[in-house]
Amino acid sequence: MSVWHEIVITGPGKALRGFIAGFEAARDVHDVVLLGEDLGVEALPFAERLRALVGSGAHVVVAPERSGDALVAAIGARGAEAGLELRGVRAITAARFGFTARAFAPEIAARIRGALLDSLPEGVTLEGLEQTERREADARGTELYSPVHDYTWEATGAFVGPLPGVLEMHRRAREEKFVEPEPLRLDVATTA
Repeated sequence: MSVWHEIVITGPGKALRGFIAGFEAARDVHDVVLLGEDLGVEALPFAERLRALVGSGAHVVVAPERSGDALVAAIGARGAEAGLELRGVRAITAARFGFTARAFAPEIAARIRGALLDSLPEGVTLEGLEQTERREADARGTELYSPVHDYTWEATGAFVGPLPGVLEMHRRAREEKFVEPEPLRLDVATTA
């Protein structure tokens, strides 16, 4: 299992995006260093935001260990030139996110089940899954905005596991129109 790092950097977002793009181009790597805001990672905890420099937002970057170590070294060596400052590095031990899903047609419910519930990536578990399915024969009709639907399927739960697998599940959930994923939460080690 690969180790991923949470890297907290303060400075202008545009400068950080440019720095990462240059870093990836110089190393000829792509999609290995990811900004937390692009992934839907939960905002930094309040205490960490207070510690960040005023006026120079704090950004979470996630990267596999090898690229993360190189990015940390690059920020240390040249980040100040772009107004970037390294604020912390921690190993990501797991990731998680909750979701809710609601479908009003059996075909859509089946598609969502197939995408989210039937094939989990290695190491990812689905916790607290609750599903309900209702059929209301009296509610059949042709009205587009009917207050009662003849079929309703709802599900809630949380995906937990290694970051790459949870990222895959978060991507799948975001692609489904009738699924609302919560922001990703990263479980981190106290020291990296």
